[in-house]
Amino acid sequence: MEGNNATIRSLTLAGGDLFGINSLDLNHVYLQSGIFYGPSDMIVHNTWTNNRNVFSPASSTVEFPNAPTISGSTVFNNLSIVSNNTATFNAGNTFTVNGTLLLNSASSPNTLLLRSTQSGEQWHINPTGPRTVQNVDVQDSYNDNSTRIECNNNCVNSGNNIAW
Repeated sequence: MEGNNATIRSLTLAGGDLFGINSLDLNHVYLQSGIFYGPSDMIVHNTWTNNRNVFSPASSTVEFPNAPTISGSTVFNNLSIVSNNTATFNAGNTFTVNGTLLLNSASSPNTLLLRSTQSGEQWHINPTGPRTVQNVDVQDSYNDNSTRIECNNNCVNSGNNIAW
């Protein structure tokens, strides 16, 4: 599939390659096989499932504006979660961000909750580039990177976090 821009309710990639798209607006992403070459801009409103690490981020920015559930270890280029809801990460999975990491609430004084799918079991994050983190409440997260994740404003450590 090739094209410029697309708004799709749900994307399931179960073989073949998807490339050549400038931007995507999706409710759900399910990656099972093949290679999904990230568009320059992608908005995912609900679910991101990467079962076989088939996402090739290139220079893409993936934005989650709602309450995402993110599962399957994934390498992102730029990752942005700006929401007044809860972002849930699959316990034991690692989410690497090679470019910019942005975690923030959509409006102050609200907070973005960052949680594991299994209370008490950590999800891993490895941000290697610049980070902007504010108005978040983090629980059960392990920062794999040697540089701590610093919160700039209004952050809560709800426990079981490493290097935040």
